[in-house]
Amino acid sequence: MKRIALATGLLLTQIAYAEVAISYQQPLSSADKTAQQAIKESGANELLVELSNDYFPFNQALTVQYGGEDGPLYDPSTHTVHMPYAFYTDSLNYFTKNDYQNRFGKPAQQGATDTLLHTLLHEAGHAYIADQASQFWAKKKMPSIISLQSSC
Repeated sequence: MKRIALATGLLLTQIAYAEVAISYQQPLSSADKTAQQAIKESGANELLVELSNDYFPFNQALTVQYGGEDGPLYDPSTHTVHMPYAFYTDSLNYFTKNDYQNRFGKPAQQGATDTLLHTLLHEAGHAYIADQASQFWAKKKMPSIISLQSSC
């Protein structure tokens, strides 16, 4: 009997979570190609995946899609974060133009990478809320439903 209880307990504590997948559309310009390479080398994607695995695991796989025109934004219908290459390029141009290196002692690329990571985490937050919404509302409403059923 103890073995069955132990086995049941182990089964209940092992929960599989979905991954965060990173996808890149074909760059359409040299600026997009440069941005794609910088994003791949930045470590932002690996950090997003690591943080998700450790602190906010998804039930449904999340895709981060680089490229395209739309974004940055989270699309709940496809559970996808859209991140145009132009977002990184625009950030890099902003930090370069505003003399980030001299003002803060860090290269403009670091400012662009930090902005990218911040935005990825923000959009992943929207995705996580959507991903967890059904569980959240089920937990919030279940006591009310049980109470209502008991009073009938």
